[in-house]
Amino acid sequence: MMIAASVWSLIIPSVEMAEESYNIVWIPAAVGLVLGVLFLILVNKLAERCEKKENGKKLNMLTFSVTLHNIPEGWR
Repeated sequence: MMIAASVWSLIIPSVEMAEESYNIVWIPAAVGLVLGVLFLILVNKLAERCEKKENGKKLNMLTFSVTLHNIPEGWR
């Protein structure tokens, strides 16, 4: 479901908007996708580091998951 939402709500509109400005229309979408993947890798590394700590393990994971879920909603 989230993949479909990403494609129809983010990637396709990005390509359509780029048609007006760029010669190669897939570049903005590709850059955004790569930056998103790098961001998720970074957050995963941070979550693994916090998960190794015994104190507040569940609270840290809950905080990371809620924050990660809400980041895209705040940037629109």
